Amino acid sequence: MIKAERYDWNADIGDSGKREMICVSDLLVDHTYQRAIVSEGNTKAIARDFRWDAFGVLVVGRRDNGSLYVVDGQQRLSAAKRRGDIHHVPCVVFESSGPEHEASVFRSVNMSRKPVGSYDKFRSAVRAGLPLETEINNWLASRGLVVKDDESPHVCRFPSALTRYWPQDSGAVKAAIICGQEIDSSRNIPRDVFRGLWSLEHRGIKTLPEAQKIREQGGFSACTHSIKVVCIEAGQLASEYICAQGVLRVINHKRRNKIQLGD
Repeated sequence: MIKAERYDWNADIGDSGKREMICVSDLLVDHTYQRAIVSEGNTKAIARDFRWDAFGVLVVGRRDNGSLYVVDGQQRLSAAKRRGDIHHVPCVVFESSGPEHEASVFRSVNMSRKPVGSYDKFRSAVRAGLPLETEINNWLASRGLVVKDDESPHVCRFPSALTRYWPQDSGAVKAAIICGQEIDSSRNIPRDVFRGLWSLEHRGIKTLPEAQKIREQGGFSACTHSIKVVCIEAGQLASEYICAQGVLRVINHKRRNKIQLGD
């Protein structure tokens, strides 16, 4: 017995669809169910870095009158049109009974789709040999660290922060991580503590000489608590500046000549 029969899965799988190369000018978008706005920045990025092996196929419904409506892939279609040198794109075409049918397919496609997480994005970038992520990964490895989503002590759990801050000030990233390891090598560095340490380093405040003081005041737990207090007092979310203020409060505790953060 096949699995579909054994587990009583949906017996009506509908039109299996046919793969066709279709002229981009023949493809339409029905905004009664499609996204009204697509990201201009993402569209430009797809157009600029266009690759057939990453394009995939568009899901298209062919209505009774022969018109073709894109159910999945509106942004990729926009990017292909923007280039001007792409005239046909691969599509899987199913026979559509109209907008209601297409909206149902649109919902089904998007409900089952999961966004790619930051850890997977980072690992795939390293595997693809992208310069930024590869450089970061190699440096982390030299410190016995790896980007991974678990609680073990030799893990960095903030890949998005790494790839955002490294181009701005890689020296500050390195110093913040080294300081974090000095504060507590038995735990991974909390993301907001890393952001605070990075922001201090980026502003010219050296954190490594303060690692022992932070450790004596309660380490990561003290910094995390201090950041939360600053957030409450400021009525703001934890920005880099807020995180830096929180870490600096721990450093300045009972200190005569307090370090000033500035604006």
